[in-house]
Amino acid sequence: MLQFLPQGSAPFDFLGLGEVLQCLSIEVGEQMNRADRFVAKVGGSEANVAAALRAYGLRTAILTGLPRNDRGFFVNDALRGAGVSDDFVKYLPPESRVGLYYYAPGSGTSNFSHSKVLYDRANSAFTQLTTDMLGGDFRTTARVFHTSGITLALSAGKALATHIAQNILEREPGVKVSYDINYRSALWSEDEARKTNLWFLRYVDYLNVSYETCRRMFALPYESEKDCARHFAEEYGIGVVSLTKRDGGTWQAMMYDAEDKSFVQSRKYENLPTLGRVGSGDTAVAGSLGAMLAGMNLQEAVDLMSAFMVRKLSVSSDMLVRPDLKEIQAIITQQGSGDVKR
Repeated sequence: MLQFLPQGSAPFDFLGLGEVLQCLSIEVGEQMNRADRFVAKVGGSEANVAAALRAYGLRTAILTGLPRNDRGFFVNDALRGAGVSDDFVKYLPPESRVGLYYYAPGSGTSNFSHSKVLYDRANSAFTQLTTDMLGGDFRTTARVFHTSGITLALSAGKALATHIAQNILEREPGVKVSYDINYRSALWSEDEARKTNLWFLRYVDYLNVSYETCRRMFALPYESEKDCARHFAEEYGIGVVSLTKRDGGTWQAMMYDAEDKSFVQSRKYENLPTLGRVGSGDTAVAGSLGAMLAGMNLQEAVDLMSAFMVRKLSVSSDMLVRPDLKEIQAIITQQGSGDVKR
């Protein structure tokens, strides 16, 4: 297992780099091109991980850019309400903007009812961040630094991640790097994503990737999930690799530890709720990463990875805010009754 810096050795346990967006969601069954009423929420891959990690009592922060205007303050207040520190939020002029995405949830009643996301994030405050705005104030700030392929798909995000990796992470060997490939075809092509990901993997200690991405974007020839995970660990020196796999109506998580070459799996979950598909993968990463930061073993980490995801699927917002760890552990032991908790 990965050896993290001791708890309390840094001001934060987790620092994520990524854009935090405002989500405008429409009602189930409404068409995106006909919708005229929206519910405003806040989300973003790295922020979703930071929020869910609060279940472990960990101190989390997000490095992002927001406009100094009312909508920027709305996003910032949502982060703080989720228990995520805004110490590293960089404010840009008020005429800049918050990135948006519109979300049309699927009904979840058939394979023909899909959720849909429409991005409107060009020229957002985050995309205007530059490396000279970062300063050195987050050096040795956290036990783990986390980002995702969504961030690397943005030119500003790639520049920021490159600067942090080359000028800070290489000089701070105690800080672990967590990375979720999180491929989005709306942001870049598979070829572009593959080239950038292969470059960034040399910095990574903990990697999360879907089995589908292994087979499609990376074109790996392996038939087994274990072989895919072992490939990343051996080829790029990654300590722990987690994979997620959807197969019809089932979902399962797996983890590989390069140190002792162990491979573990969670149980398969079936007939899952589909209320909160957006952000479920981020929440799964929080489940496994938080378990490792808390010193749990690999089997406990993969079990919690799946359970966090299952819990998220019953919540409509992107973020699973201040989740109850006991409730999530009850999912693993199948102790949830569905009754009203009083």
